[in-house]
Amino acid sequence: MSELTTLIAAEEAVVAAARARALPPELRRLPGQAGTRVAALRAEAARTKQSPPRAPGGKVALEAALERAIAAAHAAVQSLDDARTLQVVARVMAGDGQSLALLRLAMNRSPVPDAFETGKAP
Repeated sequence: MSELTTLIAAEEAVVAAARARALPPELRRLPGQAGTRVAALRAEAARTKQSPPRAPGGKVALEAALERAIAAAHAAVQSLDDARTLQVVARVMAGDGQSLALLRLAMNRSPVPDAFETGKAP
């Protein structure tokens, strides 16, 4: 599985986790935003002729899903060389970082405990 398809699977887990729970008001748009990120990544996979993965099953906590998606994006950025794909992945990673910070704030935690968030590998 390529870095891009790994990221797609991680982003789809974010969508599933966001839809599976009641979100605080600050995150009510997260399911739609995450769905938009998945669509952008799937379009990029099609453009680069990569087969996107099937949608994942099972439940994942939203914070863990966002952390894994950030980790997958961070890993992808390290090895991708197509400028357009890098732009898409960077936008996705930034959106996930914003969502993760908002989620942590809603949980009365530090939004960015580390200066350079790289996510957590599964």
